[in-house]
Amino acid sequence: MARADEFKSVLLSSISHDLRSPLGVVQVTLTLLEEKIAGTVDADLRELVEMSLGGLKSTVALINELLEIYRSEQTEVAPRRDRLDLADVLRRCASDARLDAQRREVTLEVSVNGPLPGLGDRTRLERAFGNLIGNALKFTRAGGQVAIDARPVVVAGKKGVQVQVRDTGTGIPEGEIPYIFDLYRQAETGRRSGVGLGLAIVKRILDAHGASIAVASQVGVGTAFTVDLPLAG
Repeated sequence: MARADEFKSVLLSSISHDLRSPLGVVQVTLTLLEEKIAGTVDADLRELVEMSLGGLKSTVALINELLEIYRSEQTEVAPRRDRLDLADVLRRCASDARLDAQRREVTLEVSVNGPLPGLGDRTRLERAFGNLIGNALKFTRAGGQVAIDARPVVVAGKKGVQVQVRDTGTGIPEGEIPYIFDLYRQAETGRRSGVGLGLAIVKRILDAHGASIAVASQVGVGTAFTVDLPLAG
C-alpha cells in the first residue's frame, strides 16, 4: 500500500509539472492564433482552431480536477475564510461561461442581486459554481436555457445565501441521483460522457464550507441544483 501511494504521488507530481506546463504553452499559442485569424474569411480554419482550443481547455480542466481530487484525499485542508461578495463570485462564473453558452447556442440568464457578503475561499467557490454552470451547459441542447439565481435566506435562524442553477437539459434518471456526487460515476443519460469528477469536486468544496447541495431532476425536462451556503462560521 505504501509503495502504491508513493507511485501515485510521483505520478500526480509528474502530471502537475511535466504535463501542465507544455499544455499551457500550447493553450497560449492557440489563443494567440485564434486572435490573429479572428478577422479572416477562412471560417474552416477558425472553427478548427476553436475546436482545438476547446478540447485543450477541457483536458487542462480534467488534469486540474484529478489533482484536486488527489489532494482532497490526502489532506483535509480547511478553506480560507476571507470576506467576499458571493454575488460577485457568481457573476464572475457566469461571465466566464458566456462564451461556452454562445458556442452551444444556449441562453444563459443570471438573476443575482448583490451584494451578498459572506466568508469563504473565493477560488474554490468559483470552481464549485463554475463546475455547476459548466455541467448545466454541457447537458443542455441548443435552444435551451440555463438560469442562475441567488438570494439571501435564513436557515435555522442563521443568515445564508441560496443559489440555484437550473437547466432545460437532458435530466437525470431518478435512480442515478443518489450517486451523482460519487467519484468517477456519472449519470447514464444518452449525452453524458466523461469520468464524472466535476460534481464530486463541487460536493467536497461545499462540504468544506458547511454548505448543502440538493438536486431535483426530470428526464427530458431539466435539472436544478440548489446550494444553501452559510454566511459565517
